[in-house]
Amino acid sequence: MPVVQLDDRFCMSDALGSQKLLLDGYNRAVMECASDQLLRDFNSIYQDELNLQHQIFNALNNKGWYQLSPADSQDISLLQQMARNVQQQQQQQTMHA
Repeated sequence: MPVVQLDDRFCMSDALGSQKLLLDGYNRAVMECASDQLLRDFNSIYQDELNLQHQIFNALNNKGWYQLSPADSQDISLLQQMARNVQQQQQQQTMHA
């Protein structure tokens, strides 16, 4: 049976994955919370956990252990156009409501 090395890279990658799962749960709690006070509490915790996730991501990225490929300029343009279209549709719906 192969032995898994619990080195810094493995531990930090595991921490990042755990933060992502945790954030999914808090995101759902924030979206579906009926109590204003509880919503504020969940939102505060969510922001704290999001900041921690970003710190872990940056540490991995700075060490070269989590690298992202640059986005293609054509893909960026397409997504920007899609976002503008959605925004225009929302503005039109607001004006006609």
